[in-house]
Amino acid sequence: MAQTSVPSTATADLHSSTRRGALAVAAGVLASAGAVHLQYAPEHMMEWAGFGLAFYAMGIAQLAGAVSLLAGVRSNAARSLAIWGNVAIALVWLLSRIVGLPIGPEPWHREALGAADVLCTVAEVWVALVVAALVGRAEVAPAPAVQVDAEVAIELEPAFSA
Repeated sequence: MAQTSVPSTATADLHSSTRRGALAVAAGVLASAGAVHLQYAPEHMMEWAGFGLAFYAMGIAQLAGAVSLLAGVRSNAARSLAIWGNVAIALVWLLSRIVGLPIGPEPWHREALGAADVLCTVAEVWVALVVAALVGRAEVAPAPAVQVDAEVAIELEPAFSA
């Protein structure tokens, strides 16, 4: 009986590659959301300094989160911050559209919906979901080689019987 080792890293490589690809896409989407916040920060700063500073902080935090995803930071704390930070931003946005925020120059004034803010919020929720799906999952290690027992039997019969 012969034993042959067959490496089974192809599946592990596929999962790892898919995971890295998903994180790269999430990083790009998160960077886009950060860019939107930075683009609208000056406008919000003119409305009220607290809003403007919040937009700068959100934009910088989202860009930093995108960099950490691209860099492959494996810290669950960093990824949890990416999840809950984006969820918090989306919830504040939702509150500002439903009843208004309790702070600022016009407390409890509902903000109108805009294309940029809707797309940005969808992006934030999507990033939170993707990163949440990947948090806590260890990098898929290559599986150990599989031992295959093979027995080959060849029976030869004479072509002509006497």
